[in-house]
Amino acid sequence: MKTLLTENGDELWTVGFNLTQTANSIRIFRVVIRKCSLTRDACEYWNTWSWDLAVCEVMRLNGTAWAPLVQRIEPPLVCPVQEGHYRAVNASLDFDSIERATKGFRVDKNSWRIEVQLFDEQRALYLCFNLQAKVTRMRVRN
Repeated sequence: MKTLLTENGDELWTVGFNLTQTANSIRIFRVVIRKCSLTRDACEYWNTWSWDLAVCEVMRLNGTAWAPLVQRIEPPLVCPVQEGHYRAVNASLDFDSIERATKGFRVDKNSWRIEVQLFDEQRALYLCFNLQAKVTRMRVRN
């Protein structure tokens, strides 16, 4: 993973991953969130967001926290999902949409350990990745 900090304070990532088999559809999209208040190793379960209906469409929805990441994946991540190498260049997450979804909960007060899971048509784990995030607000002066 490569990280780029833009002049307005945004963090952009370049990530790559390999899928070793095809999935006809994605049945479940789950995000398990742990809140880390003191240190990255002292985390507690906070919430699970899970979708099990029209997941292929939900993954590509605009206005979601993951949209800026998924929209940058090449080749496009669409169902049926093909095996192969995927890459996202200058990708990010939409933290404003996360705050809207959590009704104003300030995500910048903690660090977060996040596990994303995708399950295939047989409900078998198809893709899983973990990330650690610490949101920092920056005042940008022009």
